[in-house]
Amino acid sequence: MQSEDDESDDELILDIGKPWRKGPTPAQFTFLVPTDKNGGTEEKHLDGPYDFFKTRDVKAANKLRSQAIRRAKQRAWGKDDYPKARPSVEDRKYLDKHNELIKKLYEDYAKKHNNTRMSTGQLAAAFNRHFPNEEDRTDASLASHIDRRPELKAVKLKYSLA
Repeated sequence: MQSEDDESDDELILDIGKPWRKGPTPAQFTFLVPTDKNGGTEEKHLDGPYDFFKTRDVKAANKLRSQAIRRAKQRAWGKDDYPKARPSVEDRKYLDKHNELIKKLYEDYAKKHNNTRMSTGQLAAAFNRHFPNEEDRTDASLASHIDRRPELKAVKLKYSLA
């Protein structure tokens, strides 16, 4: 059972070769598909919209399909498919500038709430309220930043033990 989004993606792949669409034609699609677990790959050509189903490996077929959809939408494949494992250098530099603010938020919360520690979700919400016009920081990115900075980790542990 396919969802409506899957069907529209399939139609998008079919539209690739039409003259009014800018972008590659299906014959130009070449993919590297894994052939085995030892890192071997083979080149597959997507001549038609459903050519990727000819592969025996289900994972490879799904990968080819997602690559075809990405190319049809003219977006780089794999850029935003998965979240980043670690924050970018710019993100870390940005957060380093605001270490004092993070300490202040922890201490203000502890004073108001009988020396209890602020959760990372509350910290992220308070941090984002200070910078309404900027991209929101997630609680996970703030937590990993705090864990990598000894002075912030000390403040966090100080109120965790209270």
